[in-house]
Parts: sequence; C-alpha cells; structure tokens
Amino acid sequence: MRKLTIVFVGLGITFGAAAQVNENPVKSNNPFFYEYKTPFQVPPFDNIKPEHFIPAIEAGISRQSAEIEMIIARNEVPDFNNTILPYDNSGELLSNVSKVFFNLNSANTNPEI
Repeated sequence: MRKLTIVFVGLGITFGAAAQVNENPVKSNNPFFYEYKTPFQVPPFDNIKPEHFIPAIEAGISRQSAEIEMIIARNEVPDFNNTILPYDNSGELLSNVSKVFFNLNSANTNPEI
C-alpha cells in the first residue's frame, strides 16, 4: 500500500508543476475548474473543448497527490476514518474529468481526443 502511494505521489509531483499554472480558475475558462451550473449538475458538454482535458487532468493529479500527502503526514494511528475514507474520497477533480473524457472518447470521439 505504501509503495502504491509513493508511486501516486511521484506522479503527482511530476505533473504538479505544470498543473499549478493552469489550476487557477480565475484565470481560466476551463469548465472543469468551476462548479457545474447545469440542471442536475451534469458537465457542461457544450463548453468543454479538447484543450480543457490536459490542464484539468494535471490539476486533478496534483490535487489528489496533495490530499494523499495530507493523509500520509498525519501523526494519528491509522484507522478507517482517518486513512481509508479520506483516500477513497480524494481525487474528485480527477474523477470528474476522467469520467467526461472517457465517455466522450467512446461515444463522440475525434482526432484531438
């Protein structure tokens, strides 16, 4: 488990520097960085462009790596509520972007995707 976590942290650090540049939603028109204001909070497919995926995936990796680092850095005795549950809930942005990407790739792909 620890080796797997170290691998994910290493990947996050690798992509983290590039993701931090694009992670600021104030300077971005990337819909993945905002709360969805659509009925039922579905992704705004009409606003999502292929160039939005890479910055959002990199930011998602960076955010999840930071969340995992916080779990690792705790000085408490590991248990379900302070280790497994936070790990399971980490990576919301990466999960959201991945779901949209893979669904579009299989249902409505194009050469850019």
